[in-house]
Parts: sequence; C-alpha cells; structure tokens
Amino acid sequence: MDLVYDALSHSNRSVVTILYDPSSPSGPIHSNDTYYGVFELSIAGKPFRSHDQIAAAWRSDEDVAAWLALFFASGGIYLSWAALRNRRTT
Repeated sequence: MDLVYDALSHSNRSVVTILYDPSSPSGPIHSNDTYYGVFELSIAGKPFRSHDQIAAAWRSDEDVAAWLALFFASGGIYLSWAALRNRRTT
C-alpha cells in the first residue's frame, strides 16, 4: 500500500489507469462501503503493479491467512480443553 500511496501522491498529476471488474464489488459485512479487486495499476501508461505482482501479493496474503486460521483454531481448541479440564478439577 505504501508504494501505491507514494506513487499516487506525487504532484506531477500523471494519468492513473486502474484495471478492475465493475461487476464484482465486495466489502465488509456490516458496512455500506464497496470495494473492487484491482487487477493492474498503471501510471502514465507504465505498469506500476502488474497483474502478476498483484496476484502474487494476494497469494501471499492468503497463505498468511491460512496459517493464522490454523493458529487460532488450535488455540481455541486448547483453550476449550483447558477450560473443561479446569472445570472438572474444581
């Protein structure tokens, strides 16, 4: 995000082109905000973030999310087990 913000905040006002699918909006569950997945970002006709770079970033985020889900699920199972064990001993 920092690289994109820096590129967009320059004062030279280059043309920014964003490739996205307008028929595929998303957003938070309990919010009226609408978001779109960006497939490519070009500044002054030069690709700033290519489709391949964006896809790799999404894959990286999804890999982290899988590990976090496993960590929290394991932690939840352990805490449930500890609470049940503590309840039986008291």
